[in-house]
Amino acid sequence: MKKVIYAMVLLAISFISYIGYTHTAYTIEAGEKDVQQNIKEWLNRKSGDVDPEMITIVQLDDTTSYAALFETQQHDLGHAHLIKGWNGKYKIDHSGYGSNTVSYEEVKTNQGTYAILTGKNSDLKIEYVKAESMNKDYIFSADVSSDERFVRYEKLPANVDHTFPAEVTLYDKNHEVIR
Repeated sequence: MKKVIYAMVLLAISFISYIGYTHTAYTIEAGEKDVQQNIKEWLNRKSGDVDPEMITIVQLDDTTSYAALFETQQHDLGHAHLIKGWNGKYKIDHSGYGSNTVSYEEVKTNQGTYAILTGKNSDLKIEYVKAESMNKDYIFSADVSSDERFVRYEKLPANVDHTFPAEVTLYDKNHEVIR
């Protein structure tokens, strides 16, 4: 009988700890302004003066992962990986920004790994973007011809484990490489 009581107490403590962790880790409300403010605090946590402006937030299929695209006051493009908790709120998993026209990354989600392309096409000269893994076993092409800022994603096939780093190539409407 003591073992059953001990097991139940241990289970209750574990459940309460999990709820407490989720409540303190997933604190970002779903609104764009709250996400923007939290990304700003995240980016400036080690002293800095980055003021991101949200462009879009995209859910990666039916996963709990979201890609937030933003632009800094220096016109650098950035992205953040947000994860939605069971309480309906988000936490920031990671983020970054820089001067690259297009960035490629892998994101692990609750439904598998996704390839994500984020970027800007300010003058709409880029027709499509191709990311090819260094070992040539994965290629992700995305049409970006109509978007000045974009997020494109694709779930990695089951037979592909790792695609990062990847070589990203930009093409114009004549299928010529943009330098």
